[in-house]
Formats: sequence, structure tokens, C-alpha cells
Amino acid sequence: NIVFLFTVTIIPFTASMLGRYGEESIAVAIYAASVAIGNAVLFLLWRHILQKYLQADKALDKRYVDYLYMRAGFPVVVALISMILAVFSPLVAAIFLLLDPISLLLRHVFRLDE
Repeated sequence: NIVFLFTVTIIPFTASMLGRYGEESIAVAIYAASVAIGNAVLFLLWRHILQKYLQADKALDKRYVDYLYMRAGFPVVVALISMILAVFSPLVAAIFLLLDPISLLLRHVFRLDE
């Protein structure tokens, strides 16, 4: 939890750097890296929680478990791809980071509302 909270405290600094130097590849890459690291830590926390929960013989719908993994993993993939895009075009990389909230719509893809 402490590592995750540390990654959360870094976001304002990297966001400020992105706002000030957004046309520079390195600024976009550093912001994307901070987002990727934070979401990767969150993914590992979810994995740990789910493993402990499932070991306690608690029944969880497989669709729900898959959704939680996808929900935590999708932003990591978006941020890593954005880091690569930043080398070629900082603007495209910054716009690509806007795909991150799409992971909130995954609930509908996994049909968890039914």
C-alpha cells in the first residue's frame, strides 16, 4: 500500500511537468511512466487481494475476476504504449493517454451489469 501511495504522490509533479513541457518527448514519457508504475502497483495489489480471497474458498464469478484484472491492467498497457509513442510524437502520446478512462467501460464488455 505504501508503494502505491508513493506513486500517487508523484503524479502531481509529473502532471505539472507535462503541463509545462508538454511538447517535449521526455516530459510525456516521464508522465506516462509514472502512470504505468502506479497502475502496475495497483494491478499487483489487486492480484494479491484476489489470490487471498480465492484461497479462502470464497466464490467469485470468473467474469468478475477477469474484469478486475483487465480493469487494473489496461491502464498499464496504455501508459507503456504512450511512452513508446512519446519518442515519435509527444502530442500523439499525450492524446493516447486519454484512452485510460476507457477501462471504466470494461464493466459493460464483461456484462457485469446483468
